[in-house]
Amino acid sequence: MRARQLALAVFASAVTGLTACSGGNPSAPGASAGGELPASVTDTLEKVLSQPDPTAFSALLADNARILPPNVPAVEGRDAILDYYKSAVTPELHWDLVPGKSYAIGQAGILEGAYHIKNSATGQEVETGKFLSVWVNQNGTWKLLRMMDSADHAVAQGSGQVAEPAPAAPQKP
Repeated sequence: MRARQLALAVFASAVTGLTACSGGNPSAPGASAGGELPASVTDTLEKVLSQPDPTAFSALLADNARILPPNVPAVEGRDAILDYYKSAVTPELHWDLVPGKSYAIGQAGILEGAYHIKNSATGQEVETGKFLSVWVNQNGTWKLLRMMDSADHAVAQGSGQVAEPAPAAPQKP
């Protein structure tokens, strides 16, 4: 129970910071005094992952969005995120989200859940995992601020390539 209280206190502190930084007004349209994110947030996220639509995905992103995919460096900025999206969300891979808990306080919210990715041609499941996303309410519209996912096993690959990170510089003794 103590860990849950600590987690909620950390979340409340983060929300306070996000709300202050966004100049948010907790009574703005679509904002919440406390509770869950609107179902439309989950529905829209699932739609843009299951049906490749870079334009719709771009519309979900906050201006300072950042995604944290597994096994590659963080992807920052709308153009870089869209390039990554185009290689990860392809017609040959069908995404199915299983929303879990969501929390919303004021202008910020968190959504956690699981995902399953199937090969569209064979119907074979090629990846399962979990995700965590942070949302911010900007002028009555929920925008994706951060997203992190973690595969339960090897990561599925679309038709795009992601560059390998540069090797670390040698350490001096």
